[in-house]
Amino acid sequence: MLPSLFLKIIEESTDCQSLASNATDELDGRCLKYKNISRHLKTLKQSKNIGSPSTVDVSANTIAIGTVCSAILIFDKSENFKTTLTVDDDKYDASCIASISIFTDSSCLISGCTTGSMFVWNLETYSI
Repeated sequence: MLPSLFLKIIEESTDCQSLASNATDELDGRCLKYKNISRHLKTLKQSKNIGSPSTVDVSANTIAIGTVCSAILIFDKSENFKTTLTVDDDKYDASCIASISIFTDSSCLISGCTTGSMFVWNLETYSI
C-alpha cells in the first residue's frame, strides 16, 4: 500500500490541484511542491549528465533524489542543494538508482542500483 502522503517532485508549472484530482483511492490526494528542487533538477539535467529522477526519499532533515545515471542528489529540508553522491570507483557496479532510504536520524542513506549493488552513504561526510 502506498503511503498516505502523495509526494511527487514536479516542475513548477505543473498544477498540484490537477495531480490531486487524479489521485487513486490509495492516495489521499495531497501533494507537495518543491519549487527550488525542481529548478535545480532542471539546471543539473541541462548542465551535467545526471539523468532523470528515478526515486526519492524524505526524512525530517534531508531530501534525497536518485537518478537514472547513478547520481544521488542531496538537499536539506529547506530545499538547499548539499551535494551529489556518485560511485567513482570502477570496481563497483553502479547503475540507475532503483531505491534509496534515509535512516531515521538522517545520518546515513542506503542506495540500491538496478544491477543489484547496494551502498551505505554517510550523510555527514558524503562518503561510502
